[in-house]
Amino acid sequence: DQASSAEWTYTPREMREVSTKVDVFTSIIAVVCFGFVAVFPFSFITDTWHVFPYECFGELVAQEDGTFACNDYGITLPEKYDATGQEILPLSEIIIGWAMLGLLLFVFVVVCWGMVTKREHLRHVGHENTLLYMVSRFNREPKIKRSVALKKYSYIRKYTEQRRDNDGNSYTATSYEINTRGERSFRLHSFPEEDYTSVSGLQIFTDRERDEYYR
Repeated sequence: DQASSAEWTYTPREMREVSTKVDVFTSIIAVVCFGFVAVFPFSFITDTWHVFPYECFGELVAQEDGTFACNDYGITLPEKYDATGQEILPLSEIIIGWAMLGLLLFVFVVVCWGMVTKREHLRHVGHENTLLYMVSRFNREPKIKRSVALKKYSYIRKYTEQRRDNDGNSYTATSYEINTRGERSFRLHSFPEEDYTSVSGLQIFTDRERDEYYR
């Protein structure tokens, strides 16, 4: 009958895989946003360890230990200054401050490089009849994030849902998921529709098409 003809019969084949390309524009936006976030720890480090010495723009007041205090609008600042008005910093504070800045720079570079090199992969393991969703960064081997075993009644469900953008505006989006009787759905994203069918070998149905097909 028609219902049995719609059942998907698996034939072992070679592995198939598709990967997303690096989105340069999205990567740049992500790096810029993370750069704004990095401003806060940068300010904290420079304010805590005074990596860049303060300069006294007020009156220098000589102290008994040979250093100077800065009197700025009637307020004596706690830092010590030399005769030129430059703050005197302990060597240990300078080393710690620059080490913290170096660590911040290292984290910034690693995170940004991870954003730029992120790729998503959809792979069908032919001999196991399993679909894998994987993510790779830094041009390394992709790691499996989710997997689903495809079965006789598996199919790709195509449906619409309401989403909201960053401005709070509602819009309709088309989504895809793999459905198998008695199991949780497997959400698909980041790839065009034709990739889902070519990699998995499954048919795509809307809810209405599925009901009509099995009527």
